[in-house]
Amino acid sequence: MERKEINKRIYSVVFVIIAIIIAICYFTSEPDKAWSAMTYEEREVFLTAKIEKRDIKNATDLQIEFEHMIEKQFRDPSSVSFDLEPSVYNGLASVVEADSAWIHLRFKGYAKNLFNANVPFSGMATIEYHPNNNTVSVKTWSMGE
Repeated sequence: MERKEINKRIYSVVFVIIAIIIAICYFTSEPDKAWSAMTYEEREVFLTAKIEKRDIKNATDLQIEFEHMIEKQFRDPSSVSFDLEPSVYNGLASVVEADSAWIHLRFKGYAKNLFNANVPFSGMATIEYHPNNNTVSVKTWSMGE
């Protein structure tokens, strides 16, 4: 084979691979409706529906991860119990800023202190929704007694 023929085949293979990668990225990153084309009200309705339908990919994983983050704040992490789970699906989550896709949620529970007595704690978190892949992440959170 001539060098030119080899180069043509290499360029063809590289071009096909790049086209496949672009197609995969395009089709896997499309939200239900183009987020940028939605109005504030449409985004709020969209996010609220996602919460009500329990239609967020990693919400359960995020809840488990978030519970572990909270448990690490206490001397005895195994003593932590929740009355109100730190979950997007806990019934009190609400959209607070639809343009930024922020969801506010509250949580509360009990943990043992140094004297082995249950003490209450509560907190709040801002959860950020990512429309391109239908996932959420903790943006900020705080906790107190």
